[in-house]
Amino acid sequence: MPYLPVKLVKGKHYKVYVESKEKMIPSKAHLLSKALGKALKEEIHVEEIDFIPSVFVLQTHGWVSPEADPFKSAEKMKKFQLAAIKAGKDPIRVVEKKGMGKWHYDLRIWKLTAPTWFGVTFFSAPWKGTAEKKVQGTIKGAQAWVPEGKKLEKWMIEEAQKKAPPGEPIVERKDRLFWMKVKQAYWPPGAPANPTKKQWAYMMMIDYGPAVLHRREADFIDCTFLGNLLKGRYYDRLVARKLSPEELPVTYKKKVPYGLFYYFWKAKKGQFPLDLMEKVARGDIELSPVEQFKVLRGVKPAKKV
Repeated sequence: MPYLPVKLVKGKHYKVYVESKEKMIPSKAHLLSKALGKALKEEIHVEEIDFIPSVFVLQTHGWVSPEADPFKSAEKMKKFQLAAIKAGKDPIRVVEKKGMGKWHYDLRIWKLTAPTWFGVTFFSAPWKGTAEKKVQGTIKGAQAWVPEGKKLEKWMIEEAQKKAPPGEPIVERKDRLFWMKVKQAYWPPGAPANPTKKQWAYMMMIDYGPAVLHRREADFIDCTFLGNLLKGRYYDRLVARKLSPEELPVTYKKKVPYGLFYYFWKAKKGQFPLDLMEKVARGDIELSPVEQFKVLRGVKPAKKV
């Protein structure tokens, strides 16, 4: 996807894509904020916990200028990050402290009966999330929940087609299964996977494996992961909290507003036996849904008959 120009609009504290002087398209960041506000108002919640075979990948994504990158190689960068993980550190914090660009984590989950994956972006190591110290992040693709999201996607595809070779098909890359299969990659500026003008883009898989999806709602995800780093049942919940002064835009002078955030952590109670979840993920057995309060009281899931 080619780099898209952005500019600030007076009175608005978010960026917009400039389509023309008369018409402006809100950015993904702004539409995500609107979508999360909509999700937070949802009052319908699933009371049963299901057991759906899935798979997952956990990747690190980074954008680094060549002069700040001593590796210039996905293989070498991945080896460096895996060594940091082995030492018990958060690998993206290590590379950022060394001045090697900006990084985040992407968790992608594919329910095996679905045509596409869904995902979560984290700003620190998700496997370190606990009930006492949750990891902050946000879900991917939520801008599609609001009407303007389709307008933004249509315009981005049109802009990309203007710069693509004649006859080359262009589609938004948001949820293609290809992105779950990337083990390690290093893309130059302007490549289809890198929208920046001057920085190189990294994508590296650091964990993967089967998973069992229990619940997926607009404001809540409940899933058991069977990887090396992510191992066990985790929650991802949307919450509203008051922003601290340092989190406010410099132009904001009114009362302190609330921000919407997703928080990810390993379940303290209600963990399912991992050997049982492995059988479910492989499709060896099927389990009947269980009411949430029964799981917390220690009731085990039963096989379907």
